Parts: sequence; structure tokens; C-alpha cells
Amino acid sequence: PPSTHTWLLYQLADSALPTGGFIASAGLEAATTSGIVKQNDLDSLSRFLASSIHTYAHSTTPYVERAWSIVNRGIGGEQSELHDELSVDAAGERRHSNGAQSQSPNGTTTSQEFDPVEELVRLDRLYEACTSSAVARRASSAQGGAMLMLFSKSFADVDTGDRTRTSAPTRRKLTDIVDAFKLAVRRDESPGHLPVCFGIIARCLDLELANATHLNLFLHTRTLLSSAVRLNLVGPYLAQRVL
Repeated sequence: PPSTHTWLLYQLADSALPTGGFIASAGLEAATTSGIVKQNDLDSLSRFLASSIHTYAHSTTPYVERAWSIVNRGIGGEQSELHDELSVDAAGERRHSNGAQSQSPNGTTTSQEFDPVEELVRLDRLYEACTSSAVARRASSAQGGAMLMLFSKSFADVDTGDRTRTSAPTRRKLTDIVDAFKLAVRRDESPGHLPVCFGIIARCLDLELANATHLNLFLHTRTLLSSAVRLNLVGPYLAQRVL
């Protein structure tokens, strides 16, 4: 039988997963309305898909990886240096997740204790600031909220089978991080964007970082093709062939 990790990947890739992906077309509907993508024109659709996936990969992967790393560090895992440049506060001070000293541009040295929820909120706000489209921000927040709800309702008590990383105390820490971040979103202290929420949940479910980043791109691609079918640009069989 498949391992629990493999089974979780099956579940997360399932189109029945209630992540709110149906609420947005990632710009495909607007591209169709403006004539950039035409019905029964696979070439124009393929060009749009390639451009959208390329843009999405570069704009979200650093946040998925950084959120995963923050949660991992929050439960005592190894610190990842992936996209550590995202760990910058509003004053421009470099923040280190090991609680060591950081230095601001004016040379002042301060000591910062690592708080995973605070770091996640800061990362989430950074994504908000870097996303110029109001429509994209709303869709991302809606899908991020759905991802957090999905974890709480369906996966919070899942044992991934790795006893060294999912012991009862570790699972409690993971749940506490998710609950605290959800509270920050509910209080409008953090927008709860999808890439950040996805990275959080991926680490909580013990997904390897490489699997998490690839799954994030797969889900975006699947959403695009589902929208293409809904907009009658391609049929379901051709959509699966393109995928």
C-alpha cells in the first residue's frame, strides 16, 4: 500500500479538495474577454498557460519555501537559508530565525527572539505589498483562508507516520502555529495569502519541500485548465492532455 505521505499527495492533488480554487481563473477569463486567448485556439491558450505558470512560479515559490522553513524552525527543525532575504522587517532590519543578533542599516545591533507566527505575518504582509492586483489579492486571501480551514477540519490530527517529526508534542506545536496564524488573519493583522498558507500547511503535513513547491505549481496549472474548460476554451479530454 502507498505510504501516508504518498496518500496525502493524492489527496492534495485531488480536484475535490475544498481549497477554493474554483473562485479564480488566474486572469484567464480576462484574457479570453480581451481576445488574447481564443476559443478552439490551443496555441493562444498554451502561450497563456506557459506565461502564467512561469510568473506564478517566480512570484509564489519563494513564499511557499520561506513559510515552510519558518514553521520547520518553529518546531525545532533545521534552519533553511532558502530565500532568507524575505526575512526583513518594515524598518529594513535583517531578522535571523535562530534568535541571534541582527544589524540595522544604521549599525545598531539588536537581539531578536524567533517567533514563527510573527515571521509568518511579516512574510504574508510582504506578499500583500508585492501583489499589485486587487483581484489577485482577494483571490489569494480567499484561497489561503480555505487552505487553513482545510487543515483544521481535515488534517490537524493526521499522523504522517514519521514518529520523529510528528510526535504528540510536535503535532501540538504545529497546530498551535496554525491556530495562532489563523487568529491573526481573523483579526485582520495578516491577509492570509495562499502561498504563505500553503507553505505552512505543507510543513504541518510533513511534505518534503520539493514536493510542496511542485504541488503548488501543479494546483495552479490545474486551476487554469479547469477554468479553460469552464470557459469552453477546451474540452475536458484536451485539458487533461495539456496537463
